[in-house]
Amino acid sequence: MSDKASPHPPMNLFKTFAIVGLLTLCKVHAESGDPILKSSHLEKVPDFAKATCLSITEVQKGDHKAVQGIVSMQYLNSANAILKTIDAKSSSADRIASDFEGYKILSIDSVFKDGNAAVMICKMQFDPKKLVQLKEDVEGLTDPPILFDNTGGMTCSNPFENHGIGNAAFYLVKQSGSWKIHASYFSLKKLTQDEINSVLSELNKISS
Repeated sequence: MSDKASPHPPMNLFKTFAIVGLLTLCKVHAESGDPILKSSHLEKVPDFAKATCLSITEVQKGDHKAVQGIVSMQYLNSANAILKTIDAKSSSADRIASDFEGYKILSIDSVFKDGNAAVMICKMQFDPKKLVQLKEDVEGLTDPPILFDNTGGMTCSNPFENHGIGNAAFYLVKQSGSWKIHASYFSLKKLTQDEINSVLSELNKISS
């Protein structure tokens, strides 16, 4: 075996650097439903929130095969049902992956957990092309009530700030022992405590 160092670092080392790079962007203020948000160190970010943040990034890189393992059963079933009604060449994984396109997570601002449900509030940034598309989709909407149901998916309410920076709320449920993304909600305004509590209550109903 040569004593020379390999010009390419091992893949697991590369992934470690990638994870560290991503998590340096993650900043958390709360891990429960306490309305008084207290600052916390990075290591206090719940592991499932870190994993969710990383899994979204992997899907955005094109790993659509990972989609079925990171979304809720209801979200996946809904995508499958839609594909049965249209003549589409894409798969349900491709369809769901498109919900994660066009933005990047800048930080995790807060995580609220109750039983088998959690809401992860993030600061995020849309790319210009995605903003144009979303503007056409939600033209005229002015922060309507949160659109929540048990099918899962992506909803938004005028998620437009300077340079496309806004807020994202990821709704998570624990199913078969793993945390899954059930829905994402993008808006200029962060969810209120009452809204978060309402979402957590609904998520717990569909977690099993």
